[in-house]
Amino acid sequence: MVRRPPRGGISQRSKAVGGVLLLLVACSLLWVFLSHHTSTHANMVQVTATPAVPQNASLQAVGVTLGYTSHPAAITQQQAEVLAQQFAPDATDEHAVKAQYVALNYDAESGGKEKVDIANVPVWMITYQQITASSTYTSIDPKAPATLQHNLYVFVDAQTGKELLSIWA
Repeated sequence: MVRRPPRGGISQRSKAVGGVLLLLVACSLLWVFLSHHTSTHANMVQVTATPAVPQNASLQAVGVTLGYTSHPAAITQQQAEVLAQQFAPDATDEHAVKAQYVALNYDAESGGKEKVDIANVPVWMITYQQITASSTYTSIDPKAPATLQHNLYVFVDAQTGKELLSIWA
């Protein structure tokens, strides 16, 4: 005698096979979603990494390091250059000028007993390159060069427009 399934119904074996197939499909979809989400997250981390700011050895020697800032500047580059000219009028005559928007970090003793700390302040670093100055060492050493080339770094606060720091190097 052959057993027939009841009319209009589904056998137990068909139900079990269907359940296993549904479980496999659900697991496959979950695996695809998780592997795609993980690779997308890894790509996002690479894209949003902050770029490194090249350091200047002359500035590092006096305690200045530069960092990246995503904080928007309240003053423009042109405004910062005009302000820097006012802070250092002697250095602005026909010298190469370079401006860079950075975060300023400065940790050094001031002229007195107080300690000056500037940490991650958004600034416009205005650099006047190759400023010629007469040497005072010629009276001590006649072989010393009569003129020396220096760079002047003027750090203008990108929010207030105030001069935070000026360094001859």
